[in-house]
Amino acid sequence: MRRVVVVLCLLLLHGPAHADEVVLHSGGKLSCEVLEVTDTIVRIRLPRGVMEIPRAKVLEIRRESKRAYLEREASRSQRTGSERGAVELYERAFREAQDDESIQAKYEAALEVYATSLVREFRFREAERAIRTLVRIHPNHPSAKRLADAMAREITRTGVLLDRAERSLKSGNVEVALRELEAWRQRRPVDDPHARKTMASAYLLAGRHAASQTRLRAALDHYRAAVAFGAHGEAQQALYLLRPIAVLEAMREGDLEHARRELRGIATTYPHPATPVYLEAVLSHVSGNVEHAVQRYADAARLAEKTGPKRAGVSYKLAQQYASATLRAAIARPPSEGVSRWRELFLGSLVRYDEGRHFTVYAPSADVAAKLSKSSDAAYDRIANELLGRLPKTGKAELVIHPSRRAYVAADPSPPGTPLKDASVSREQTAGVCYDTLDENGERLVRVETFAHSDWEESTIPHELVHVVQRRGLPAFRRGKWLDEGLAMLYESTASQTNRLALWRRLAKGRMPLPEFLALRSIPAERVSMFYSQAHAFTVFLRSLGDGAQWTRFLSEFGNSEFEVAVRRVYQVESVAVLERLWLSKAGR
Repeated sequence: MRRVVVVLCLLLLHGPAHADEVVLHSGGKLSCEVLEVTDTIVRIRLPRGVMEIPRAKVLEIRRESKRAYLEREASRSQRTGSERGAVELYERAFREAQDDESIQAKYEAALEVYATSLVREFRFREAERAIRTLVRIHPNHPSAKRLADAMAREITRTGVLLDRAERSLKSGNVEVALRELEAWRQRRPVDDPHARKTMASAYLLAGRHAASQTRLRAALDHYRAAVAFGAHGEAQQALYLLRPIAVLEAMREGDLEHARRELRGIATTYPHPATPVYLEAVLSHVSGNVEHAVQRYADAARLAEKTGPKRAGVSYKLAQQYASATLRAAIARPPSEGVSRWRELFLGSLVRYDEGRHFTVYAPSADVAAKLSKSSDAAYDRIANELLGRLPKTGKAELVIHPSRRAYVAADPSPPGTPLKDASVSREQTAGVCYDTLDENGERLVRVETFAHSDWEESTIPHELVHVVQRRGLPAFRRGKWLDEGLAMLYESTASQTNRLALWRRLAKGRMPLPEFLALRSIPAERVSMFYSQAHAFTVFLRSLGDGAQWTRFLSEFGNSEFEVAVRRVYQVESVAVLERLWLSKAGR
């Protein structure tokens, strides 16, 4: 008896609305479909299957007509924004009562809304079927021709976009062609093989074009996008040959661990053997290991002299040119004299506060330093526990608050006009930075820098603290630059996030294709605003697909597998193309 009561209670809790209602003597009610009633049992269908209830436990059975149930559920689907669900339910209700003009009118209205949405989303085959259905039940429906004409215009526009893109490619206007091709791709069916192949070919061509102009950083991004769209062979080989730029890219962003991982991938197999040795010397130099750096510089010079120039890959000479910029840009990360000079120039006038648990703080005044140390410790605890589920056991990081934007920009070690000028974002475009560096003893630490401004306590500091936590154990760190920044922006103030989403709505038409966006490993300097707004909007969307536990699981899965695999396992979304269409649909493109 107790088991029957427990089962009934569970069904009462979990059963959604159905056509009939069974009232129990205990006072409970079951929304269900009544299949059979006898003197001894009442057999009902629930979402989790069919069950039988002893007739003696049933006080009353309230029947609802199938048509009434379908109409009610269709109306609810409309209120919740499920246009397809509403159409399917009204269709079933219409079959139950084809002579009822009110049901037909509601069915027609639902079809019209659904067809309009399909045309707007460029789902032409489905839109055509919906329009044909509308004409079948109402041959002279006033909206049928309008919808058919709108679809015809969009189909024509699709062909025009492809023609224009092909002409732009032939004329060498690659960037314009990529934008036109992306607009064309969005009008194609989800996961269309032809669209993926076309985009892969276009990005492959863009990579060749950028490489021919020695814009290796841009070439790297284009080849990454080509691979993301399914290109193999040449694109993957080009990525391998451009691996030195990826190493320098990570060094320039102050992520020395990522630079080491990238360098290990070419340490012994790169076409020009002097190139990885020279990069190893630069990395040792930047990390403060001067003795090892000097030895590897000498080894690289001997190898370069012995092997001579190579056509394949990034030549030793070009690697020298790029890496010299990294060295000059690393005044805060080189030998001890560079550290001392940087500290004297930019921290000398600030108050040092070393009593916090997680940070050594440098600020314009003792009060600000003490207050910031306390609030940053609390924020760091919260962020680390939410993202890692623990507090990592590491040394203190440095937190530097400059008195003004001018002082903050002046502390940037990047010289103007270097070959790596497009490898990362300049300080003029940011409100804070987080990077690997050295302390006074030459030991590695993480440093955060910002300046006093209106939103630095509520947004900039929490944003940068997320980067500190990421560096200290988040599996997904550096799996995608979009996630590094998107995740950090989730911890900014509500006002800041509202402003970012408003900016995204203004910029959305020029957004980056999702496969290209996901492949980025650094911020494209020429598209900073777009990158940040898209990273925030996409991360907000991704988190909204499930609950907090799913979000945590996604971060873990993505850290150990590819993005598409993680999304499929956690959110049951089959591919990046399907996810992109779902995102754009929710964003009201």
